Amino acid sequence: MKAALFLFTFIPALLTASAAGTERESLNREKFRLTWQYPRPLTPAEEYQTGILSRKISSFSNLLDEILSRSGSERINVFIGTGSKNFFDSQRKTLFLEGGAAFDIKKSLNVLSAGLGIPADYLGLRDYFGNPIPYRGAFLALFQMNGRFYLSEERNGKSSVLLEESQYFNQLQSAGGQLMAYRLRNSLWFVNIGRKKNFLYYSADDPSVSTSFGGDLFLKAFDSDGKSCAIAVVSGDKSHILHGRISGKPEILFADLPYDIDRIFISGDRIVFSATDETGRTIVGVASASQKKIFNLYSMAEEFVVLAKDSKGMYIFYPRSRRIAFLDEEHHTVLISGMKAQKIRDGDGVKYLIAPKQDFLDESSLGALLESHSPSVMYLRDVNHLNFVKKQLSSCEQYSFYPLSADEYVILAKEGSTRKFTKYAVRGLLSEERLLFEKNNRRRKYALALSAFLAMLILTAQGVINGKKKQKNG
Repeated sequence: MKAALFLFTFIPALLTASAAGTERESLNREKFRLTWQYPRPLTPAEEYQTGILSRKISSFSNLLDEILSRSGSERINVFIGTGSKNFFDSQRKTLFLEGGAAFDIKKSLNVLSAGLGIPADYLGLRDYFGNPIPYRGAFLALFQMNGRFYLSEERNGKSSVLLEESQYFNQLQSAGGQLMAYRLRNSLWFVNIGRKKNFLYYSADDPSVSTSFGGDLFLKAFDSDGKSCAIAVVSGDKSHILHGRISGKPEILFADLPYDIDRIFISGDRIVFSATDETGRTIVGVASASQKKIFNLYSMAEEFVVLAKDSKGMYIFYPRSRRIAFLDEEHHTVLISGMKAQKIRDGDGVKYLIAPKQDFLDESSLGALLESHSPSVMYLRDVNHLNFVKKQLSSCEQYSFYPLSADEYVILAKEGSTRKFTKYAVRGLLSEERLLFEKNNRRRKYALALSAFLAMLILTAQGVINGKKKQKNG
């Protein structure tokens, strides 16, 4: 009977979980278990929408954790799926929520509050995520609150909202001067920080643009050097690269490339992009905007992280082999091997601290690496600096880490519903710590010497007193 019951309950669940084109993820917390079921993404647009939903569910989970902990509620189950309706099953203590584009954080929390009979006191809760971006002593933060997405400027302890969007926007980055850039699914926007206004730079939904490519377009990646912008757009199994000045509109530079571009970088005339070809290989291309020519395509044998870019090419770091290489139009040159590397994981994902064990870089390469501020890797001057930053990060419980250069970095630390930006100068802190350590040593030596001197005086005085007592008694 037990075996029959097991098969009766197990087989339907197994068939449901293994249905064609379906993915399932689970999250266990002290107050709840969350299961999310969604269609397997097949196109770039579907991957993008799944990424948005993943961010929303992560934000919802953090809010749910806080609300349940604060209300003292017992543990519940949460199921999010495309075929579900929003309701709370009080007998099974299960919250069913509609997934896909219909998933809404605020509505979901209202369903929970009504089902458990607890107040919907979530308006003040904020779940911050994304990379802190430096901007002239202020910082820009991408965050979500109550189902909407915001770009906020943090300056002198005060916060002001620059943007409010119903859609998730990502790839936020500096575009030079007073400009920041961000993308939605089919459009690229620039934000004027001073005026707190944004303007549309490129839209794949423009009929003239769609007609010229002959199909649905999806904006995949972009980059700016402060003067010009490069955009990667995909249509089916083809990629297209657009290029133009920030003050104008982008034009088609390369069309119908037979691979899927996932990252693009621009510095002056040079454009570098990474892509996946039809065989699944990772390739990197180096091109000239003025000559409208792709000089070389490199096949990459291992995963890499972009360190820095300049007008000639790009510096990359290989985490597995711990090498730094430079790519230009003609060569792939390994600059350093056997780097000291430390893998860290913060609120944004996996990042690396790296430092050379010996100094043997030329002046121009060293300068480019020291000034680089890749969001995924921090190049430090030596191993001592690496160990110092590692120790600093290990003291933070929840944080996002963003390197500004080899000498500075920012930590976004989270304390409950608040967050705190802190900017650190690596060399300054190192020298200050060493100086403090030396001062402490001197003070200790002086204290020991003074203690010994006082002890000697006390013993001498005691000896004199004892001698006088003996003379009187004698």
